[in-house]
Formats: sequence, structure tokens, C-alpha cells
Amino acid sequence: MGFYVAARRVRGISHRKSHTPCQDAAQVARNRGGLAGSAPGSMEDELVFGAVADGGGSRSLSQIGARLAVSLAVSSMRSAWNATSLHRASEPDLDSYWQALYLDCRRALELEAMARLQGSKGRPPTAGDFACTLILFMGTRKRLAAAQVGDGFLVLGRQSLDDEVGEPDIDFRLVFQNREFEEAGQVVWLTANDWAEDLRTTVLDCQVDFLLASSDGMEKAVLEPAADGALALQPGRGYFRQLRSGCRQTVAESLRTESVQSALEGYLDAV
Repeated sequence: MGFYVAARRVRGISHRKSHTPCQDAAQVARNRGGLAGSAPGSMEDELVFGAVADGGGSRSLSQIGARLAVSLAVSSMRSAWNATSLHRASEPDLDSYWQALYLDCRRALELEAMARLQGSKGRPPTAGDFACTLILFMGTRKRLAAAQVGDGFLVLGRQSLDDEVGEPDIDFRLVFQNREFEEAGQVVWLTANDWAEDLRTTVLDCQVDFLLASSDGMEKAVLEPAADGALALQPGRGYFRQLRSGCRQTVAESLRTESVQSALEGYLDAV
């Protein structure tokens, strides 16, 4: 059995009150095939992709920027990678790919601004009007590669080494730790001049049991202070254990009755 994937976005209370659109965008996808030595369709043979972007609240076209960045990024990852190529890639190879992909997404926003210059009324749009954050990941059951510009978070869940009899326990961790300046709301956007300095990348060779990427809107509700740092955060264990359990139960109940992805999307809408 491979991964089950779903992506949802919700228009927050403050956006509804101010009659502004949801400025988040999210997309997931997967490729099957390519990992030598694995059975076709097996979990080792599958590569999943995900992207989450959060448009800048004060930027007039940020919801469009978020959607464009997410769509381009997932399309690029699906075209460029399968399980075999990800497992063979070195960290420098992946760093170079992330740099190029984020630059492509940034250029796409610049081109969108230029395309809207003709016929625009009032102040002409700039790339900054499409400002957004961007979290990207791709992973198999044995390797995760990820990148991030701006705030938001990516949580990895993996089976703990001291499992007891019965349901294995899961350890949850942040793939990228929050930065101190993010506490003050000083977000670096993909369209900012210093985006490359803010870009964080990583490769983790480990068991991948669970992944969740989110914009910062959920941060205060599901992350908690870590014991080893005043400003460091960690996933709220109770929340993520319950979320994972609910997802697993939803999958089990829907396998014979409906689309698993639709069922997962419905569950995520309810939590």
C-alpha cells in the first residue's frame, strides 16, 4: 500500500469578515514506477509531491501568486523526478534543483505581472503584488527532500524505535525549525530580493510514515514550544496523533465505498 494524499484550503474568519479571498494554495500529486528492485505499485516504488503557498495578506494579487507558484512547482517536480532519481540524487543535486525551481516560480510571478500591465487601470501591477511563501516536498517511504521560503511548516511523522506491542508509536518533528524573526511577522516572500538567502533545503534518509505541510495559519493551534529552546517549536503530539489516527480510519472505512482522496478531503474539512 502506498501513500494516500489530499490537499485542502479554508477561507479564514478574518478573510470572510473583510470579504477577501482565501490566499492559500495547496496541491499534492504522486508518481508510481521507477525504483529498481521494488514491486510495481508498492510503497517503495511511489514518489509523492506536495506544495503549499500562502499569499501575502496585504498584497492585492497574492492569491493568484500562490496558485501559480504551487501549480508550476508540482508540475515541475512530477516531470523531473521519480523514486529512482530521488534516491540516487545527491544533496548538491537537490540543492541545485530547488534553487532553479524557486527561481522559475519567481520568474513566473514576474511574467504574470508584466502580462497584466497592458490594459491595467490605476497603479500597474508588480511582482510584489503576487507575493507568497512556498513550501515544497517530495518523498518516498525511505527518503524526503524538501525546501521552504517564508513561514509555514512541514511535519514529518515516522515510527519510533521503541515501539510497543500493538499500534506502533509515531514521532513527529518539524522538517524546518521556525526562525526567530518570524515571531515578529517579518516574513520573507518568494518575490523578495533576499528570497535566496531565506531558502532552506534538506534531505532526510529515514522512514516516512506521515507528512503534513501547512501555512502559518495553523501554527498557533497545532505547534507548541519545544523544551530545548525559548522560541523553538515542535508539533503538538496529541493533535498529530489524533489527526493521523483519523486519517487512517477514514482510509480504512472508504476503501470499499468511495474515493479515498474524496473521503480524506471531507475528513480534513471537518477537523
